[in-house]
Amino acid sequence: MKDPQENKLSMYRTVQTVLKNNTAEVATIVALDLQVTNLNSSIALIDSLAQAQASETSGVTIDKANVSDEMVDMTMRVAGALKAFASVGNDETLLKKASLTKSDLVKARDEMRPTMAQEIHDLANTNIAALSDYGITAATLTALQTRIDAYKLVAAGPQVAKAEKSTATDLLDQEFARADTILNERIDGLIKQLQGSGTTLYDDYTNARKIINTGAQAKPTPPPTP
Repeated sequence: MKDPQENKLSMYRTVQTVLKNNTAEVATIVALDLQVTNLNSSIALIDSLAQAQASETSGVTIDKANVSDEMVDMTMRVAGALKAFASVGNDETLLKKASLTKSDLVKARDEMRPTMAQEIHDLANTNIAALSDYGITAATLTALQTRIDAYKLVAAGPQVAKAEKSTATDLLDQEFARADTILNERIDGLIKQLQGSGTTLYDDYTNARKIINTGAQAKPTPPPTP
């Protein structure tokens, strides 16, 4: 990762800690609690992608289980909404395709798992205009696609080429953009409801949102030789 991304990730982690230390208060606002879960998901994926990006070209050591969980959870979120939509519309064909279970994904072979997730993504994308009432937006599908692509990168095994490392860098940029959206457009606004709640959460969160430049600093000019 570049220094600006390292600094931003440090900020994410500080925010994550503040929110985790105030779980009960955060949970009083359902929408805020959901976005905190989304932020945690993004940070976890960023960690995994950063491992792939920083690894030697001879092999990548990355938390495969974590990436798999990320993809499965997001797939089931979309599949659940798609299934409800199909049921309301009496679309039996779509209902059957959307009736994917978590067990189906977990038990599937490595090479089949992303294919199954991709089918759910594509079905939802076809009906995206009607799925907003079910909590699924274009941003949701972008997040799912990133996780599918990340899983494919992991499933490639230890022999990962430079081109695939480049893919990790691209996915990393996408997930940083997603995390920024979650913070800037969602949590920053929702947290204001807790301002003046009698706790330090709002002030702690505001302080945690500051990005501190911890990158390498230029060496001071040595004094002239006498």
